[in-house]
Amino acid sequence: MHRNLFIILCIAIILLTILIRVIIVFYAIVPVIVRSTIEKVELSVRSINIEDIENDRFRLRAELELLRTGSIAGTILAPLLINVDNIGTVRNDKSISIDGYPDLPTIGAVDSPFIVSDLEVFHKFSDSLIFEANVTWHLTVKASIQPISSAMPIYFNIPFNKQVKHNALNSLQNVSIKSISLGYVESINNNTTPHPGINAIPFSGELQSKSSES
Repeated sequence: MHRNLFIILCIAIILLTILIRVIIVFYAIVPVIVRSTIEKVELSVRSINIEDIENDRFRLRAELELLRTGSIAGTILAPLLINVDNIGTVRNDKSISIDGYPDLPTIGAVDSPFIVSDLEVFHKFSDSLIFEANVTWHLTVKASIQPISSAMPIYFNIPFNKQVKHNALNSLQNVSIKSISLGYVESINNNTTPHPGINAIPFSGELQSKSSES
């Protein structure tokens, strides 16, 4: 009787020890590994398209490239709320899957509205995009990450703060526009801009309406 009780007690202690170790691994060690891996990730932009421009928002279509993602597979879960230089935010509703091949890039797509929160800062930001050779964006994100598989716990509020440097328009040097379509254009006076924008670039050329071609 006492021997059976001793055996049961030993088994219970072993199981409890295993459970404690599993909890320590999942909730103490793995989060540290996830944070360390995310800190080492390098982020770059393959392409950017800006569409549907309004006063305080536009649609951002971008292709992101993640390098040095480590050898552990995982998923950066949607939604991902990205703050860009405190200018505005873009919400990405597509999860990004990391395959766990450290030598291969991970590609993530963004197709979401960019909501401008500070118009004055945004004007300076857009000015730098037009007139500087390159710009650096500071992205701030609190990510939810699920490593390995869907059976693993989700780790919330993992910092994903990155600097992204990419080419800008550099005052459109050595750029020529062969054709441009503005739809219906009403001419007021020669070489007159009725409502100049904040980020204005002088152009020279000849504008011919479609009605005059016929």
